[in-house]
Amino acid sequence: MGSFEATVDAWVADVAIGSRNFGELVRALPGVYPSDALASLLRLQSTGHLPEHIVRHALAEDSTAPKSTAVEHRLKGLPLPHPLDYDWRFNVSTRDRLLAEISSHSGPGDTVVLLATPSLVTLAAARLGDRRIVLLERNRAALARLDSFDVIRCDAMSDHLPDISAQVVVVDPPWYEEHMHSFMWVATHLCKPEGHIYLSFPAIGTRPGVSTEFDQLEQWAGQLGLARVRTEHLALSYDSPYFERSALSALGIRNVPSTWRRADLVVFQTLGDVAVERPGRPGVIEVWDELYLRGMRIKVRKRACQGFGDPALKPLVPGDILPSVSRRNPIRTNVDVWTTGNRVYRCEAPALLVGIGRAIAAGTDPNNAVESCVGRRLTPPELSLVCRTTEQLLELAQTEDHEARDLI
Repeated sequence: MGSFEATVDAWVADVAIGSRNFGELVRALPGVYPSDALASLLRLQSTGHLPEHIVRHALAEDSTAPKSTAVEHRLKGLPLPHPLDYDWRFNVSTRDRLLAEISSHSGPGDTVVLLATPSLVTLAAARLGDRRIVLLERNRAALARLDSFDVIRCDAMSDHLPDISAQVVVVDPPWYEEHMHSFMWVATHLCKPEGHIYLSFPAIGTRPGVSTEFDQLEQWAGQLGLARVRTEHLALSYDSPYFERSALSALGIRNVPSTWRRADLVVFQTLGDVAVERPGRPGVIEVWDELYLRGMRIKVRKRACQGFGDPALKPLVPGDILPSVSRRNPIRTNVDVWTTGNRVYRCEAPALLVGIGRAIAAGTDPNNAVESCVGRRLTPPELSLVCRTTEQLLELAQTEDHEARDLI
């Protein structure tokens, strides 16, 4: 057993006795993923010192966990989060908390930048109408629903930055080093001297090595001319998105509170302009097409049409749901099709699948869409494959629509 697992076991043993159920236990831990908490419980169960009812509750068929308030975001116009967007959204109490911080460090006429925090913009614009609230976000699906606000499409990893001088910047980057460093560089360049930057950072129990990652972030902040004002552990909470709850359900874990995921709040103050080169974007950039069917978002790996191939969805994992939300999962590189419910598939002809999906959404004939792509009439066997794929997509959209309503 590794040192991280031993640490998790110590945390679990400490809080398990006072927890009435698995949900309370997970909420009391410092950001430990529910499957890691369950694995720890199973390790410790053999010692006879833990109450067995917590394990039974974790794996109970009937969920007693409250539904996620992510439905609120849908009602306010935001689309369901997709796993490829790294889209976790602050819950109600955290949004209130951050708006209070923004209010205390800015005044009428000031500019406030929300960097990759779409769940904040509606409330911020309503409560802080005497300030300019600007959202910088790369997710086109979210931006399309927020076009009545001051929003700018911007990929913080590479895009040219707008000419903005903000008193406050709120940053919620994906929790990977290259993202956090790039987002911090962007925040620094958008923030006035002596302005404040609010950063979400993974809690100590999120994964091994978080303490080292924080030390590296603080060194980077020093190079950027930032002074850390304070760190508040476990101060931020998120609504667990549909794709995450689906992944946990695939592991048999259903009784998890919707706000189990927490993070630290790190506050920095800018000391002045510092000329530091922008971090480069590492690795290969993946490009995906996107389909919208009955509220379900399907991302399809972008590939050119190369004649006819079978466009059907092919199984990739048992039950089709990827039981993980981690970027480190090795299966991710084999995924051609990915849904909002964390279902993943292979596909021999992604371009044809996209054509079929868009035809369904538009109420037109999928066969015509495929024939237009391949440049000829389809044969009877090919028409049969298109029909099968059409049925798959319609069934999938119906399944995920029902699931999303049940889970959130």
